[in-house]
Amino acid sequence: MIIEKEIIQEAKDKLGEQAAFIIAKDLELENFDEKNLKASCYFHNEKTPSMIWDIKRHMYHCFSCGRNYNILDHFMEHNKMTFLESVQKLFELTHTKYRFGEIGIKSKKNYKYPKREQNISRSKVEEYLALRKISKKTLDYCDVQQDSNGNIAFHYFDENDVLSLVKYRPAKKINKQKGDIKAWSQKDSDTVPILYNMNKIEPTRPLVIVEGELDCLSVIEAGYSNVVSVPFGAASNNWIDHNWDWLQQFEKIITWSDYDEAGIKMRQDVCPRLGNWRTLYIDLSDLQQDKKVKDANEVLYFYGKEKVLELIENASESPLDDFIDIDDIKSFDLESEQGVYTGLKEIDNAINKLYFGNLVIWTGKRGNGKTVIANQIAISEPLNQGYNVAAFSLELPNPMLKSWVDRNIAGRERITMKNDKTPMIDGKTMGEIAMWRKSRCFLYNNEINKNYKHILNRIEEIVRRKGVKSILLDNFMMVDLEAHNSDKYDKQIEFIKELVILARKLYCIIHLVAHPRKTGEQELQNDDISGSGHITDLAQYVFAIKRFKDEDRDGVINVKTGQYYKGKEPHNYDLSATILKNRITGEQDKTAMLHFDYPSYRIYDTPEMLWKRYKWNRDTSPMPDYDPKDKKNTPFD
Repeated sequence: MIIEKEIIQEAKDKLGEQAAFIIAKDLELENFDEKNLKASCYFHNEKTPSMIWDIKRHMYHCFSCGRNYNILDHFMEHNKMTFLESVQKLFELTHTKYRFGEIGIKSKKNYKYPKREQNISRSKVEEYLALRKISKKTLDYCDVQQDSNGNIAFHYFDENDVLSLVKYRPAKKINKQKGDIKAWSQKDSDTVPILYNMNKIEPTRPLVIVEGELDCLSVIEAGYSNVVSVPFGAASNNWIDHNWDWLQQFEKIITWSDYDEAGIKMRQDVCPRLGNWRTLYIDLSDLQQDKKVKDANEVLYFYGKEKVLELIENASESPLDDFIDIDDIKSFDLESEQGVYTGLKEIDNAINKLYFGNLVIWTGKRGNGKTVIANQIAISEPLNQGYNVAAFSLELPNPMLKSWVDRNIAGRERITMKNDKTPMIDGKTMGEIAMWRKSRCFLYNNEINKNYKHILNRIEEIVRRKGVKSILLDNFMMVDLEAHNSDKYDKQIEFIKELVILARKLYCIIHLVAHPRKTGEQELQNDDISGSGHITDLAQYVFAIKRFKDEDRDGVINVKTGQYYKGKEPHNYDLSATILKNRITGEQDKTAMLHFDYPSYRIYDTPEMLWKRYKWNRDTSPMPDYDPKDKKNTPFD
C-alpha cells in the first residue's frame, strides 16, 4: 500500500506543535521548555539542552548529535508500530479520512510465505551484534531474532506489513576460507526481492539504501531510521524493478553501497536507474587512509554514531550533467571499460568491443542480413555475456523475431531440420533456454505505439526498471517522427540526438537498423543511409552489411590478363561487414568476411563461432568438426 505523501504532510501540518508535546510527554524529556519547545536530547547525555522543535519540518533536531525525530518516528520507535500503523494513528489524531484497506493480508496466490522465527533466547545474536556496536533496542525495532541453531534471523516485511522473506546469517564473524556460508533464505519458503525494513519507512524523508542487513541496523543504531538494505547483495539489482512504484515516492535517495569493486559497480548501476537528479551516494574514500572502512557497520564501529549521521547529511551529489571536475574523470581504458564483444574476430580486433554509452547504426540493402547480424550482436551476444536486453522490432513481427533469436541461441547442434527446410528445436532445449534468459530479454509490443517520443520514454523505462544494457531498434524508417516533408530531416536529427543522449545517460548500447538511400551496386558509404546525411555524424559506430551474390563468389577475371581483379577473387563467403565508422578506437574502413548458417540463423567467421555454445548449454563434450564450404546458402530475410 502506497499512501500519498502529500496527505501525510497535510496531517503533519494539521497536528503541528501538538506533536512536540506528545513526544515530550511520552519520552519524559528533561529540561523541556514548553514556550520554546526545547529540551535535553533524549538520545545522548548532555548538560545544555540542544534538542529543538523545527516548526517547518515538524520534528525535533538535536544540534549536538545530529538526530532528527518526528511523530511517525515516535510511533514506530516508542509505540513499536509499523509505518502504516503509525500513519493510521496520525490520521486518527488529525481526523484525516483515508481508506487503508486490510493491512497484513497475504495476497499472493501460490506463494510460500515464510514463518517468523521467535525462540525464547536471543543471547547468541545479541552477544555477537553487541560486538558490532548494535544494541538490543535496535534488534527489537527491526524484529531481529535467533533461530534454533543460534543464527541471526532477519524478517523482511513488505509495504503492507506482510512477512514475505526470512534471511539468516551466522552469529559470528564469517570466514569464507573455512567454507562459512554468508547468508541463506528460509527453507521451504519462497523468496521475493523486497527491501529490508521497508515497512517502517516514511516517504516524506530521504531514503538511505545500504547493501546488507547489518549496515541497515548500523544506520538505525546511529539514529537514522529511514533506511533499507537490498535483499541479495550488490550483484543483484532486481529489487529496483520489483519495488519500482514504492521507490517513486521519494524525492531524495541516498545510496550507501560497500566501498569495494562490487559496491562501486552497484552504485554506478543504481544511481542512473533511480534517477541521478534525486540520488546521492556516500563516499568513503576520505576514510581509507585511516581505518580503510568499507561499509556502514565499520563506520559505526570505528567512528561512532555521529560519523554515520554526518556522512548521510553530507552525501555526495551525482556529477552535474554539464560540468565535471577533470580529476574526477576516470581515464578511458579499452580493456577495463565495460561493453559487449560482437563475437566476430575481425570486428572485435578492430573495435575491441562495443562500449556502453554509445549508438550503433547497422545499414545494408534489404535482404542483405543487417537485421540478422543486429539481432545476434544486440540480443544474443549481450545475453550470453550476462547483460539484459530489449528489442523494439517495429517491422518484423515479434513471434518471428523470437524464432530467429531462439535458433541463434540454441545453436546448430541443438537444431534439427524437418524436411530439410524447417528448423526445429526440441522442448527440453527451449525449456533450458527459457530458464536461462528468464526476465532478461524483453520485446516491445510493436502494435501499440511507434511514436518516437513514446519509444524514447519506453527505452528509458526499460533500462531503469529492468537493468537493460543493450537496446535494438529495428528499423529507423518505421519510427513515427510526426514529421512533414518540410521538417523531415530536422525530426530525424532530433531523434538520433535523443538516442545518443539516452545511450550516454543510461550507460547502455543502442543499436539502430537503418536502410540505405540508394539501391545500386556501388559500395555503401556513411552518407548513403536513408534520411539526413548528418545521421551517421552523431553515431559512434556505423556498420554496413553486404550480401554476396553467386557472381561475387565466382570472382571477376580481367580478360586482358586472365587474372582475377584485386578484391574480386573467388570465395565462399555469404556476406561482409564493413566498419564505416568507429569513433572509439578510430580503426575503420575494415571489412570482415562472414558466413551465414540458415538452421541457427547465426553469422560466423570461424567454425568455433558457428558451434559456439551459449551459457545455457552445459554440454562439455567436444565440438563437432565443420567445414564452412559444406553449407547451403539460404535467404536471410
